[in-house]
Amino acid sequence: MKITFFVSSLGGGGAEKMMLRLASHAAKIGHSVDLLLVRKEGSHLKSIPKEVNLYTLTKTNRIKGLLRVIRSKKRRSLLKHLIYLPRFLSILDSTCKYLSKHQPDLVISTLHTCNLANIMARECLEDINTKVIVRECIELSSFINSVPSREQSLLPYIRLLYPLADKVVSVAQQVEQDLLSRIKLPKGISQTIYNPVITHDLEEKMSEPVDIEWLNDKNNYVILGVGRLSKQKDFSTLINAFSIAKIKASNIKLLILGEGSQRRALQEQIKQLNLTDDVMLYGFVDNPLCYMSKVDLFVLPSLLEGAPNVLVEAMACGCKIISTDSPGGSSELLKKGTYGTLVPMKNEQTLSKAILDIYSGASSFESGRDFASQLTENVSLKKYIGSVFK
Repeated sequence: MKITFFVSSLGGGGAEKMMLRLASHAAKIGHSVDLLLVRKEGSHLKSIPKEVNLYTLTKTNRIKGLLRVIRSKKRRSLLKHLIYLPRFLSILDSTCKYLSKHQPDLVISTLHTCNLANIMARECLEDINTKVIVRECIELSSFINSVPSREQSLLPYIRLLYPLADKVVSVAQQVEQDLLSRIKLPKGISQTIYNPVITHDLEEKMSEPVDIEWLNDKNNYVILGVGRLSKQKDFSTLINAFSIAKIKASNIKLLILGEGSQRRALQEQIKQLNLTDDVMLYGFVDNPLCYMSKVDLFVLPSLLEGAPNVLVEAMACGCKIISTDSPGGSSELLKKGTYGTLVPMKNEQTLSKAILDIYSGASSFESGRDFASQLTENVSLKKYIGSVFK
């Protein structure tokens, strides 16, 4: 089967990482695989296996995308809905050219611009039998509410085009339920498929050495956070909570893996709290598993998630876990607190108490390792393909 995986770039985000993982596995088991990018950039570019064909779209003026719809006999009726020139029109023409030339059996896309271009391109072309799956990786309501203008600039086009896909896949049941509360989809095209977080080389990645002295000193109690240094991930609240907890637990350290626009602000916060010797912003790493396997506690302080891969990775590594009960799939993955402690968002006092309760042994929960071990690339890919091909 010829399968195309369509994503904006190969940056450090979970959506990009999961698409590359699915593409790599599909090629490994014998499918003909293309990886289609809007921008040829990102830290995961070097991880593309030679069996995967890489293509990059050419962005154009949005008018050119609109002209593509005008020329289409099949979907000219949609023209009146596109007069505000949505963003996906800038890649529509080149997406159409790719589909027309390569004619894959299946295109799986993620992130809204790619999803909309994926559907619209197929609808603009005559005599093409490509199946289209769009992947919803974040709770739509919260994503729109975080930038109110998206109510007009994005939501109408999702409502217009998502019903034309062959399958709309959400990465968590809560994400799917929220999506269905905002848009009307034909019966049977919506489905939840968890991310392919666990790979065959899990144990090998966990056992890799690390070069941080904190993790080699048994006198330290190391807390780990992983993610982009962005407002959405809210490491600021975690740093404040850590500062409060450190008053009662002097040997705790905080290690944060990730890079992003909030680095300077977080560094200043660390300095103001006199935590320079106790909090480390280590930067982006390819393999967070070797750190997870060596820390004492993992904390996810996010304000919004889809189905956070780092949470599943932390479970697979046997970490003790605290997560905010944020919109998305965090609570779902932790089975409503069975596999870790759930705390409210942006509440440093509650988070610091949860840290101290686990530190002192006052809190305990079941291991999520068995659950995490089921979320493999092989299981996930079979579900994607099986959702549109019997």
